[in-house]
Amino acid sequence: MGPEDAVTVLDGIETIDRLTESLSAIVLSVFERCGTPRDFGAKTTKALVENRLHVSGREASRRVGLADALGKRVDFSGQSLDPKFPLVAAGLMNGTLSAIQAGIIVQCLKKLPARVGAEEREQAEKLLVEHAPGVRVRDIRVLFEEILAWADPDGDQPDETPARDEYCVNLRAREDGAWILNGLLDPVTGGIMHGLLTSRITAGAGAASTATTGSDLAAAVVEVFDAVLTGDRHDAIDPSVIGELADPEQSRGEREDGTPVPVGLELPSVRTRIYERFATLVSRIEMKRAGIGAPYALVVTAKAEDLAERTGRAETGADTAFPIATAAAEGLNGAVFFHLMSEKARTVEVQTEKRFANAKQLAILAARDQGCSFPGCDTPPGWCDAHHVVPWAEGGKTDVNNLTLACGAHHHLIDRSDWYAVMLKDGRPAWVPPTTVDPAREPILHARFIVRGIADTLFD
Repeated sequence: MGPEDAVTVLDGIETIDRLTESLSAIVLSVFERCGTPRDFGAKTTKALVENRLHVSGREASRRVGLADALGKRVDFSGQSLDPKFPLVAAGLMNGTLSAIQAGIIVQCLKKLPARVGAEEREQAEKLLVEHAPGVRVRDIRVLFEEILAWADPDGDQPDETPARDEYCVNLRAREDGAWILNGLLDPVTGGIMHGLLTSRITAGAGAASTATTGSDLAAAVVEVFDAVLTGDRHDAIDPSVIGELADPEQSRGEREDGTPVPVGLELPSVRTRIYERFATLVSRIEMKRAGIGAPYALVVTAKAEDLAERTGRAETGADTAFPIATAAAEGLNGAVFFHLMSEKARTVEVQTEKRFANAKQLAILAARDQGCSFPGCDTPPGWCDAHHVVPWAEGGKTDVNNLTLACGAHHHLIDRSDWYAVMLKDGRPAWVPPTTVDPAREPILHARFIVRGIADTLFD
């Protein structure tokens, strides 16, 4: 199959998909009209779709919502009625609109104030259906804002912002020690958090961004990160990697002699990058608190023998028990106060870890490493931790000659693989791969160190 054939097949698949979505809206509207038959063991159409088709609750809600808006209805006397939005329904049925486009248009039309007349509503629907196929999905809302200004020139869009006391953050521990986080943030706080987790701007003050501000690549990066963060996409590959390489899995580091070594499979996805950024934000807050003498946010109580042997379970100040191996691997980061107990639950030692690099050391590392030192990773300095080349637990010192910047994903890569960092004699950090990547296990450098070395000797 050549590219032209592939495009033809792709168009055909999209046509079939739109037909399927329209048939789904017709079928599900039957249940919406007559009520979901309890013979199928479901109280609602959403429950029927979710359980019978084994789809997520979110997907079930989307399908049912589309059927409610675009399927036929009945009045109280049982007479058949046209869909709520007949033009959108027709666009979906004839394949002019995709299900996503139809859903966005329905969302927009539902925001028209009650004072807007029937004629203006019909015109608004007609304009959106007519122009939606020629614009990006997100631009449909831009068109709606213009239509709203025309349809209701003297009115303001209804303020649907929740009351302040409706905002909340919920955090609940699971039995394995992981935490479930959800909530509702106000527009300012949510906007700041969104920017921190999607932009390429470094977290460190005064540090430059690794992406070119205003470039097409920077916009593409933010767009993909936004889609994953908001749940429109489950995961993706960072566009900054795709932009540099024809095959993102072939992202590479280099040996000292310049021989390339592919390492793309060890680069974190967008979903992982977002989480590591979030985790870094939280850890930076605690680092600053601990640095000025604030009380520790996390106190871990464990038996001294268990901590040494990495067995058993530990407890936090929140009375949450979790595996001691997690406490040792994740908790020994300087932000934790360890309360070590004897077998008879008596205090035998209190231990604090002071292994954080200070501000001056971090500045030096940022200038030297310019981001995560793992080959092929482009995570900027502000989203990285100072990683001990010789582990702190094995006597490694918090000294720039024993530190390198590593993003959260590659910091923890050492715990689950045979990768580890080394410091070359010339002061450059490198990473030793497992035999599956390089049978010789020769140190691999980030390409930026190779380029810098060439540039320094270019005119010698």
